[in-house]
This record gives sequence, structure tokens and C-alpha cells, in this order.
Amino acid sequence: MPKSAKASSKASKKKSVQAKKAPKTNRSTNTSTKSAGAVKKVKLPKGVTVDQTPVSIRKDLTGQRFGRLTVLGFGGYRSARSTWKCQCDCGNVKCYFRSNIQSGTSTQCIDCARTEHRIRSTSHGMWGTPEYRTWERVQKSDTVTTKWRKFETFYSDLGPRPSASHSLMRIRSDQGWSKANATWIHSSKVGEHRSSQTLVKNGSVTKPATLWAAELGITVQAFRQRLRSGKTMKAIMAMPTRKSRLAPKTMPPRATPKAKTTTTKKSPPAKASPKKATKTTAKKAKLK
Repeated sequence: MPKSAKASSKASKKKSVQAKKAPKTNRSTNTSTKSAGAVKKVKLPKGVTVDQTPVSIRKDLTGQRFGRLTVLGFGGYRSARSTWKCQCDCGNVKCYFRSNIQSGTSTQCIDCARTEHRIRSTSHGMWGTPEYRTWERVQKSDTVTTKWRKFETFYSDLGPRPSASHSLMRIRSDQGWSKANATWIHSSKVGEHRSSQTLVKNGSVTKPATLWAAELGITVQAFRQRLRSGKTMKAIMAMPTRKSRLAPKTMPPRATPKAKTTTTKKSPPAKASPKKATKTTAKKAKLK
């Protein structure tokens, strides 16, 4: 017997043995066994419809929970991929891919994911405030204390900004940023704390040049020019200020004139004016 005939007989015997071992199956019974007992009935919310699960789906996910999502039913195909309609604990209903649900990629709706991310990423909730922007500017300096590397410590040490006209400044410019060397200062007093400010002493009182100029009512440039000319503070303080020059001169009050007593003179009686002679009177006189 040739070798080819023997090989063909052996192959036919194997096929017959495998056919005997394999049980007879029916397509209708397979579909019923898939859904029997494994599928949970889920109450659909109002206005939500679910497609009928096709026979080609091997595993029905209806009624199962994946994180905050509860599968309501089959959602159809999208881009040749099966989707399942799910309801989040917050109430949102949306279709998700089966692969994303089973792999754990989709465990909640987008709204819950955003709120969770916002809570997780927010530590103090003061991003963008004037205090936070001031803290960011302070962080650019190399002389910041290590405690102020966290905004919470910075805010607890200095507190909120008193008003929009206040800014953070160091008390001594030769020292670093710290709780003992920083404070909120009004814009009108910023010049007093600048390192370039010149201090002028008058007796026992020492003030910046800006304050002396404001007290005299002159500009800072005029005050410094008087100092450069060699005048002492006593002479500068005795000089007329801008306010005194511009003030109107006070004149002594004028004396009120005495009221004159007027005497009324009696007017003489009016004389009768002579009557003019008319033509009729002249004719009468000729006839006489």
C-alpha cells in the first residue's frame, strides 16, 4: 500500500473521531444560554431607550457596575466598535466603548471626572488672587525663606491684602523675604521704605526727603536743590512755602463810612409863567 494512501486514511480516521467527541449544538440554544441567568434586569430612566443586544455579542454587560457606571444595555456600534449605554451615579447617561469599560478607562462621566480633578488639584483655592500673584513675584527672588515656598504658609504669615492700594515690601532691603521683614504698605508710603530714599535730619527728627517736601508744600526736587545749595534745615523751614505764596494776602478790614445827615431845604413857590399873547387877544386890544 503506498504511503499517500496510508496518510489519507489516517486523516479520515482522526476527523471521524473528533466528530464523535464534539457535542451537537444548536444556534438558538446557545443564544438562550448566554442570556440565561447572567443578565440582570435594569430599570431604565425616563426617556432612555436601549437597543436589543445582538447575537454576535459574546458577553452581555447589562446590569454590571464599573466604577460609578451602571450598564443599562447595548448602545449600538460606533466606528465598528460595540458601545454600551451606561448611567453614572450623578444621573448622566452616555454610551461608552466596551473595551474602555472593561479595561477601567471609563469609570465615570466627564462631569464627575472634572469635579474630581478640580478637587484633587486644588489645595487652597486662591489661584489668581492678588495675594497669589504677589507670592509668585516673591518666589523669583533668591532671598526667600524656605517656609514661604508654600503659599499656605505665606498667606498665614501675612494675611490678606488690606486694600487694592497696598503692596508687599521689605522693611529692610538688605535682608531677605521673611515674616519679620515683610509687610503690606500703602502706596502713599512706599517712598518712605525705598532703599534709594535720602533721610534728612532736623534736630532730633529724621524723615525722608519726600515727607519733608510734603510738609513744606514743595516738590522733592526743589527740596533737594535747597539742600545742595548749602542751606540748613532751619533756613529751609523758615523759607516761604508754596502754600504761603499762593495764599491771598489778608487786608485789614475797611472802616465803615459814617452815615451823613441830609437836611431837606424848602423849595420856593413856583412863579406863574407869563401867558403868550395870541392873535385874538391882539385884535381885541386894537378895537378898544
